[in-house]
Amino acid sequence: MRGTSSLEDLVTDLQFSSVSMERVGRECGFDGSEKYVHRGILNSSKWIYNDIAKQKVLARLLPPQQGDEHNEDNGSLHGFSLVFTGHSLGAGIAAILGTMYRSVYPDLTVYAFCPPGCTAGKDVARECEEFVTSIVVGSDIIPRIKLSNFERLRYEFLETLARVKVSKIDAWKDIRKSCRNKDLEQRNRRLLCPKDEIPTNTHYFKELESVRDTREKRMLEEQFPVETRLDIPGRIIHLVLYVQRVVRKPKESNIYLIGHRLTHSESWI
Repeated sequence: MRGTSSLEDLVTDLQFSSVSMERVGRECGFDGSEKYVHRGILNSSKWIYNDIAKQKVLARLLPPQQGDEHNEDNGSLHGFSLVFTGHSLGAGIAAILGTMYRSVYPDLTVYAFCPPGCTAGKDVARECEEFVTSIVVGSDIIPRIKLSNFERLRYEFLETLARVKVSKIDAWKDIRKSCRNKDLEQRNRRLLCPKDEIPTNTHYFKELESVRDTREKRMLEEQFPVETRLDIPGRIIHLVLYVQRVVRKPKESNIYLIGHRLTHSESWI
């Protein structure tokens, strides 16, 4: 399954509230009670599931291993196992589709490349470990997208506004100019005061603290219980790119060749 590539896909991405899989579980033959997933990803998965059933694609190519009314004898791919894979939004859909088909194809496997960090609730993510492998590449932002991180980003942005020590028009003129990475720290010192020196007696700061406390309370206690919070599904492999400097001297030459060797390190999470 492909990732986000259209306005419709973007709308799907933004529907990251959690929704129960209880009804889907009844239709697909598993217990979906107290299991939550990303609303938009589930809607897309259901559409694909229904389209596959309507076209009878799997029934013809890979007859189910358990009884099914669409089962047809002598499938052309008899003996093969079912694999779902996808990237970004498609990775989340692949994981949810795998959950929906698992009761019919118990040996299926899912490889999810950089799935959204708000794909599945803790129970679904844990059960997926048996058949879903999520691959996170470096510091890719998509696997880190979740409601709690959006809340943190919003607060840090508003806090940064409180740290501005020059006039807003001067700050706006400055940030419109390009800045090299090595000069970024110097510019920040010129425009922003340190966090521990933020004026705490201003009306803006008091309102900011009130908003933060209210949102944290809602996140932790009222509207977002633990079982509905979404995360990355299945087992996770984190790939980290290392750049190793290589210096070598060819035989019979006084010239040293300097280059870089790229290697990956993987770790299970």
